[in-house]
Amino acid sequence: FATDLDESTKKQLNRGARAMELMKQKQYSPMPFEEQALMIYALNSGVLDDIDVKEVLDFEKNLLQYIRNSAPEILVGIHENKLISEDAEKAIKKQIENFKQTFRN
Repeated sequence: FATDLDESTKKQLNRGARAMELMKQKQYSPMPFEEQALMIYALNSGVLDDIDVKEVLDFEKNLLQYIRNSAPEILVGIHENKLISEDAEKAIKKQIENFKQTFRN
């Protein structure tokens, strides 16, 4: 079946698998809005496309910890503005690039 799919469809299915992983939350441990927004941004921008589905939750946990420590102003801005501004988007991209260099090492 998978060999009959075009590249775009395969990409959508792979991203959907990662989305399913991101939606998993521990019981009685809701994720703050700003962290959800950050992770959904990461998913939609393709950041998770090269992360193995089995590693998505670990990537999420570690990325959020990294952002909390290195650039908490990003999360504060999302929380206060209820959106990801252009400046926040640039900062997020930079922080994710930096984090991804350490995630696999």
